[in-house]
Amino acid sequence: MKHHLLASFYASLVSVVILMLIDMQESPGISIVGGLLLIPIIFVCCIVLAYPLIYIRSQFKLKKLQSVILFVLTGFILGAGIPLFIFPWLTIDSESIVFILQYGFTGFLASITAWFYVQRNIAI
Repeated sequence: MKHHLLASFYASLVSVVILMLIDMQESPGISIVGGLLLIPIIFVCCIVLAYPLIYIRSQFKLKKLQSVILFVLTGFILGAGIPLFIFPWLTIDSESIVFILQYGFTGFLASITAWFYVQRNIAI
């Protein structure tokens, strides 16, 4: 369980830093406060996702490439899907695709961070 928490912590920390950097261009003060408020929310989301992903990786004895694909697809798809759930009025069009892809990229980087931690510290 310790590894699930640490992988989630690192992934949430990377997510918050990326989101703060994206928002820093428009409003630096609000970005820092918002990032600090987002840390527990993103950490809980990462914990909820880390346990099943690590369990699937160990239970099915996935190879390195398969586990990378599992983590990356999960991170990108859920990262891109979160704005659609948070903002129900958001539609997928040419104006909002950049906004959606920013969250997808953030999920991608968070999942890569968690995967690196899992790969180095959890033996199957």
